[in-house]
Amino acid sequence: MDLEEKRKRFKDFMRSDLFTLTTFAYLNLVSNNIKLMVDLIRLEGVLYDKVEKCEISYSGSEEARTSIKHLIHLDALSKIMMILETFFALAQALLGDYKDISAKMMKYHQRNIDKFVREIIKKRLDKGQIWKIAGFPSLEKLNLNMGEEDAVAKVLERSANDIADFLRRLAQFYLDHKSLYNRFKHGFSMMVGFQNPQDKIGIAMALDRKTNFQGRFLRATEGLLLEGLDWFNLLSLLPHTSPTFEYYSKILNDLTLVPYEMIQNHLSYGYNLGEDYLPQKIISERPIPESDFRLFQQIADRLRPNMYYIEKPVFNVIFDFKADKVAKLQKAFAENYVANLWVLTTNDLMKSVESYFRNGQIFDLETVQTITAELEKAAAAEKQGKQSFEEMKKLIDFVESNTHIEENAKEALLSKLRSFTEEPFKSKGKVEIEHKITDTAKR
Repeated sequence: MDLEEKRKRFKDFMRSDLFTLTTFAYLNLVSNNIKLMVDLIRLEGVLYDKVEKCEISYSGSEEARTSIKHLIHLDALSKIMMILETFFALAQALLGDYKDISAKMMKYHQRNIDKFVREIIKKRLDKGQIWKIAGFPSLEKLNLNMGEEDAVAKVLERSANDIADFLRRLAQFYLDHKSLYNRFKHGFSMMVGFQNPQDKIGIAMALDRKTNFQGRFLRATEGLLLEGLDWFNLLSLLPHTSPTFEYYSKILNDLTLVPYEMIQNHLSYGYNLGEDYLPQKIISERPIPESDFRLFQQIADRLRPNMYYIEKPVFNVIFDFKADKVAKLQKAFAENYVANLWVLTTNDLMKSVESYFRNGQIFDLETVQTITAELEKAAAAEKQGKQSFEEMKKLIDFVESNTHIEENAKEALLSKLRSFTEEPFKSKGKVEIEHKITDTAKR
């Protein structure tokens, strides 16, 4: 397929079930936000340094200042762990269909991510899975002769091996630090501000209780902790040392580069309609022999003019709310300090009613049938561009007085129904595209 054909058809491909615009938008968002999170963590390093050098005014004691430094450290670690959790969830989602990525990322089970991370560490992902996660192309689509295909495969396989090592390194870090992360996120069973008297190393601790700990550990016996704390059986110690911070810096450098380039590869798949493309940048930790890379570069230079790539897709969300809606937003900001705009349809309400009935929260089939019949009328009116505010108010009265609905389900259903008694928020969003032919030969 030539370049002009790709330019004409790529938006249709992105909208199709082979990719979807939602996946296109999500991949761009997560790529950008990982970079911003890395920048934020680096700023926390600046804050840590300024607190340590007393360049920030602080009225607490020296012991309290030490505790604050340890909390800054824990907060930075937690942000790294948030990125890693998202990255591993995304890597797992990329093994499936593109159209399902956003749904998988909005709701995933932690145990599935932990299992996937363990599979990475144990080298249970095969070559094809690493290739898929990396977003590498199908060599058959490149229309190369046998020698050229071998040359491209040699470079990409080296890169895939380095990406696998990168995944294993981060997976081990993730499991080793998971208890510290979880206790900072949930429970606050940390102890900060300590210093090891032997070597004067600052230490933060997290107290946990586990029957199965997946990270690397040193075995201890009962009586490790004082009475009152001895219920906890896992003590995670975080050292505040230069090597620790240097390793964080290495991880941040990796997180700046590798997820971004991998996501760009998947976007290139979409830009080129799943046909011929090559990575924009070859990820490699170990040197690729010059002769191998030179041959790869020659092939890439020949293929490059037929590859389509959008350098910086721009997402413009245009809010054109009417004055009364702007006033409602301002009221929500003033009263709730947040405004949640939820796209909710009558079909969604019918699904909720069916769910409540299946779960035994609506006890009576006739109640379900009455509510569903009224919602079907409202849905028909919606299709004709009509509003059914009065009908919804009558339905609200019916639900409020009904004794066959469990109280929590009734409260949730009424909250949704009341939102249908007034004009909803309406606005428009669009994706503006800038495009540029890719340079595939960078490394």
